[in-house]
Amino acid sequence: MHEVKLALIDAAAPAVAARLATPLANSPLIGHVLDELARAGLEEVRIVVAEGASKALERAIASRPPGGPRVVTVAARGGGRAVVEELSRALQRGPALIHPGDCLLGEGVAQICERFAAGDVDAVLPARPERELKDTGRLGDAAMVLAPAAGDCCRAVMAGAGRRSLARAILSSGLRLAVCEQPCAWCYCESTEALLEANRMLLDALPGEAGAQGAERDGVTVAGRVAIHPSAQLRDCAVCGPVAIGARARVEDSHIGPYTAIGADAVVIGSEVDNSMVLEGAELRHPGMRIEGSILGERASVTRSFQLPRGLHLHLPPGSRVTLS
Repeated sequence: MHEVKLALIDAAAPAVAARLATPLANSPLIGHVLDELARAGLEEVRIVVAEGASKALERAIASRPPGGPRVVTVAARGGGRAVVEELSRALQRGPALIHPGDCLLGEGVAQICERFAAGDVDAVLPARPERELKDTGRLGDAAMVLAPAAGDCCRAVMAGAGRRSLARAILSSGLRLAVCEQPCAWCYCESTEALLEANRMLLDALPGEAGAQGAERDGVTVAGRVAIHPSAQLRDCAVCGPVAIGARARVEDSHIGPYTAIGADAVVIGSEVDNSMVLEGAELRHPGMRIEGSILGERASVTRSFQLPRGLHLHLPPGSRVTLS
């Protein structure tokens, strides 16, 4: 058996590093990735991160519950070359898993690690490696496992002109290869629809025993799988799971429908919310209509004034979108 204990995440591009801190189901994306790696038995994760982006990423990592693999961030001095150099050093210690970081692979990580553990191959690639042959600006867009014998491929990539594809080098190396179908559960996309899709997928994974920890009081009714932080304050509301409500959130006189995540310190009063994300510190008060398929960003505010004359008052930053129906 050849167990994989080390994972490497290529976040040398600033855009990728920023994605890892994206909140989904009340936790940053990197937290969910680390959960996947922990379930697969990984013990150490090295994240090669763009210079200047490490502090935000480290804050996101620190916010996760204790336990799981040990995480080390490495500054990507030299950009993409630093990633290949880090991988080459990792392979000197033993086999390594390469994870794209901004994707959720479900049980796919455990599957490729199990395939490699059989001991008859030097690398496990995605079943459609042609995806990896594109010039994506990083090591790859799918997970793969490499044995120390693949170190020569890393050196070939470093010696090549530009960012030569690692998958291309492996395919032409003569190493013993296996392919493993990875039905990628989700890949990062900044659209509202894509982020809500990931939110739904993660909330669907709430354990059946997830509960409200005593929230069924003060006029609160709870149905389905609901994860409510003990410090959250709920009064006169209905919560229909799957739903996650974060620390110190305040929910009153509201109906919280399925696939909704309410972040830490958020305030939701007099509202009906379904299939939405209310991020940390956001405020939603008496909007006058059901909020559905929406994302309220951190510290965003949607309130309704009952003063006359009535009208719509907006203060929107560039790139904002409001849909009225």
